[in-house]
Amino acid sequence: MQMCWNFNVINRCQGNVLMEWRTEFSVGDDKFDNDHKIIFGLVDEFKRILSESENAHEMLEDSFDKLIDYIDEHFAREEVFMKKIGYPNIVEHHGKHAEMEDKMRALFTRYSEGDPTVSEALGNFVEDWWYSHILKEDMKYREFAEG
Repeated sequence: MQMCWNFNVINRCQGNVLMEWRTEFSVGDDKFDNDHKIIFGLVDEFKRILSESENAHEMLEDSFDKLIDYIDEHFAREEVFMKKIGYPNIVEHHGKHAEMEDKMRALFTRYSEGDPTVSEALGNFVEDWWYSHILKEDMKYREFAEG
């Protein structure tokens, strides 16, 4: 029997962790919503490899690289949009992006160096950060753009 639970918007099933897209994540722009959906899929892939694949460092590194590359592209597109609409909190928002990437890279480095205590923290950080960031920070530029 598969055990599943739902914390707010996070759907976790034992052995199968999925980031679940919901309409409340929509920032009102299809290109950013699609970016977020792709990132959810990349996070799922990364977490699956992290949790299921022993001695799969190369696979995990490839997955991490794909995830971080796409996140970089997404952040750049998002920040160009914020600049275009004159979003007043762009510097703060950019700072949150930079902090996330720095922490994610630091955790991955610790994992790569053999720290066994960091794998769960890394997977959960990446997932939880995206939910929180979209629902709190990205919604601010959505409200500004719609206002």
